[in-house]
Amino acid sequence: MPTRILVVDDEPDLELMVSQKFRKQVREKELEFAFAGTGVAALNKLHEDAAIDVVLTDINMPEMDGLTLLSRIAEQFPLIRSVIVSAYGDMKNIRTALNRGAFDFITKPIEFEDLEITIKKTIQDALVRKQAARDRDRLVALQRELDVARRIQQSILPRSFPASPHFELHAHMLTAKEVGGDLYDFFPLGESKLGFVIGDASGKGIPAAIFMAVSRTLLRATAMTGMVPHECLRHVNGMLHANGDAETFVTIFYGILDTATGEITYCNGAHNPPYVLRTDGRVESTGAPDGLMLGLFAQA
Repeated sequence: MPTRILVVDDEPDLELMVSQKFRKQVREKELEFAFAGTGVAALNKLHEDAAIDVVLTDINMPEMDGLTLLSRIAEQFPLIRSVIVSAYGDMKNIRTALNRGAFDFITKPIEFEDLEITIKKTIQDALVRKQAARDRDRLVALQRELDVARRIQQSILPRSFPASPHFELHAHMLTAKEVGGDLYDFFPLGESKLGFVIGDASGKGIPAAIFMAVSRTLLRATAMTGMVPHECLRHVNGMLHANGDAETFVTIFYGILDTATGEITYCNGAHNPPYVLRTDGRVESTGAPDGLMLGLFAQA
């Protein structure tokens, strides 16, 4: 796709000269030129033609001078690169042009070899800036998607905790990224039992969050059938392994609290071992051996 260049100059001969000097690049579809005789006309063309990458403009023109045009371009079209082409090549004008956003300054009479080199450099800079803007927009869009994914993940996890005279239950999750593979859950199992889960899916980010959601759904559905913890985890492992890949797994601790007796039955699928806080303040490890993580092996 040719690079489009807008030439802004009130000298009618310049359009013919540019068209002749760059006819090879135009014929080979490397460049396309548009022309405007005033700064006002140039702004109108820029609003009409979003494909313009580079502007070459004189300083001394009717209606709007080139330096004012530079300021307007910088404000309204920050990705477009501008080059001043003018006979007024004193240091004051050069510094003013650069301060207002000009990429370069060429003096008249024009040396077209110098102009060609300048155009190439300006095009390269303009394309880099546009690519950077596209990359930024993609990152912004990705961040929005991650924010949505984070809200969805947070909505999956329980956020209200039951009040009971038999137990206290609280949970909080802080992920390393917007979304991740950490999970917790709890659910009633009949009138006097409560199932509770904590786990961590392998990896980070969206893949881990998806695997976490699948694991949580399978475990909750399986637990509702009344299976004891070790049978429940074995069943979930089989489903995860059959439908997963060789590098994805989840560690899970699943317990069932009998609220009538205070007894906990649990199975640990390679998650961090649980601890018991005694009434006298002592903290003890249960000492239970870890099982295997879920999803990695056919038998766990």
